[in-house]
Amino acid sequence: MNRYLVSRSTALKPLIVLLGLAGILATGTARADQSYCDSPWLKPNARLSGSVDGAKARFAVRVDQVNRISADECTASLTVDADAPIAGQRVQGTGPFTLTVRQGQSSLNGAFDASGLMNTLMKTTVESALQGYFLKPANTVSPGETLAPVSGHSNVNLTVTLQNGIPLNQINVSNASISTSARKVGKLQSHATAVGTLQCMPVTYTATTSSGNLSGVAGNNGNAAKAGTSQVTDWYCPEKGLTMESVITSGSKKTKVIINSVQ
Repeated sequence: MNRYLVSRSTALKPLIVLLGLAGILATGTARADQSYCDSPWLKPNARLSGSVDGAKARFAVRVDQVNRISADECTASLTVDADAPIAGQRVQGTGPFTLTVRQGQSSLNGAFDASGLMNTLMKTTVESALQGYFLKPANTVSPGETLAPVSGHSNVNLTVTLQNGIPLNQINVSNASISTSARKVGKLQSHATAVGTLQCMPVTYTATTSSGNLSGVAGNNGNAAKAGTSQVTDWYCPEKGLTMESVITSGSKKTKVIINSVQ
């Protein structure tokens, strides 16, 4: 039973990382009149959804409430849904998150609840911090300029219980991280997105990621942090205030993270 739980918990990591893909890797440039806390998508009842490699994994964000202190300082209550294939079936998680923006930094904290296999429940808590902004750039620049690097880290805790609350296993991922090179901004140009053709800027850079240290796994074999390097192109579209598409290339593998709808 424990071996089953371990393999399933390890498989859950793409669902957790999915939250960060659209945020941590989504950096670009903005119009001078578009400060972060005034982003068109950051308002009550706004919704956006996205996918990874088609429908391989999906996520959706609903903005429930926004407390705007200034153009660059605010907090927002979000509801996040995500689902991904785990152990041969799709598992969906949903839960409340809080986005906090202050002094050029942002944090995203919250928890997922999901029904698991074999009549179990999975509760996942996520703590992420970014030197920069989720889903939006940290700087206001013009095409042809270079943005400073960004960096961030995440901690994840997964608790597996039976439906009656009896605990089965707990897994922790500590200090998963990402850092980027300086980011080169391309020219504003027409780009086909899931919501139509928009004027967007390609932002290119190298991202180095670490999977973090995994604890709570029997044997603890091969669970040390593993690093990887990817080449990233973000298509940032000022009209939406979002990176509408990220193309992440790691060796011969190419992954696309796409925003499918913004309402």
